[in-house]
Amino acid sequence: MLILILILLVLIIFAIVYVQQGRRHVPVLFPGRRVGSRMSMPVRSNLPLMVNMAGMIPLIFAQAILTFPAIVASYFVQAETAWVASFANTIYTTFSGQGAIYSLFYFIMVVAFTFFYTDVLSAQQNYGENLKRQGAQIPGVVRGGATQKYLTKVERRITFPGAFFLGF
Repeated sequence: MLILILILLVLIIFAIVYVQQGRRHVPVLFPGRRVGSRMSMPVRSNLPLMVNMAGMIPLIFAQAILTFPAIVASYFVQAETAWVASFANTIYTTFSGQGAIYSLFYFIMVVAFTFFYTDVLSAQQNYGENLKRQGAQIPGVVRGGATQKYLTKVERRITFPGAFFLGF
């Protein structure tokens, strides 16, 4: 049994590291530079977008928000009014970290916060405008707003498996 647990532990750690280090490289072309009378070739590079850009933040947010109702309900479990004590006990047992309802809420909130936090980080980076200012372009995508929309679409697409992995 100990060997099975150790193998499972190693596999879980490997999966976490593999997903956490996962990236999608979006090709970017930087314009050539003029050096004297010669023009240099455009520089090919890439923009690495992480599969799990949000990191562990969604887990922390979901845990904090789901624990709050249980904390408030714990003050009313010993209430003298029967319906208040019963309602508080139901809330406390539902949100105290055990049971299928808590797990379902936790999973949904982790996935939702992963998408929310990734969108906030992506909008804050403003890749489209920064690439436009540098004269860079993603091949096949117009500079500026269209680039930002394209990168947001790609980021959401690669966040999908990362969010579900984080939820599980």
